[in-house]
Amino acid sequence: RTKNAIKSVQSIHPCKSVRERRYRGYCIDDLKFFEPVIALYNQLKPQIYALFADCTLLDAKYKKSNAQFLDDFYTAINTPKIWQKDFGYPCNKNGTGHIVIKGLRED
Repeated sequence: RTKNAIKSVQSIHPCKSVRERRYRGYCIDDLKFFEPVIALYNQLKPQIYALFADCTLLDAKYKKSNAQFLDDFYTAINTPKIWQKDFGYPCNKNGTGHIVIKGLRED
C-alpha cells in the first residue's frame, strides 16, 4: 500500500529530491509582490553564506553541499523566468499547487 501511495504522489508531483523547492503559498497574481523579498535575500546573501561557512560544527562536505543549495536558490531568485514560474505555481488551475481553502480567501 505504501509503495502505491508514494507512486501516486510522485506521478502528481514528481520530486527529484527532498531538497527541491516548491512555493506552496497563495496564488499571487502580481508577482511584483516578491521583488522586495528577493532584494532582501540578495542584500543578506553574504551573511547567509557566512552562517554555514563560518560554523565550526559543520564538516566540509556539508558546507560544500549547503553552498551548492544556496547557489541554486540564488540562481533561481535572480532569474526572472525561473522565479516567476515557481512563484506562479499556485496560480496554475490545472496543477497540483492550486489549492483553495474555503473561507480564507475570496475570489
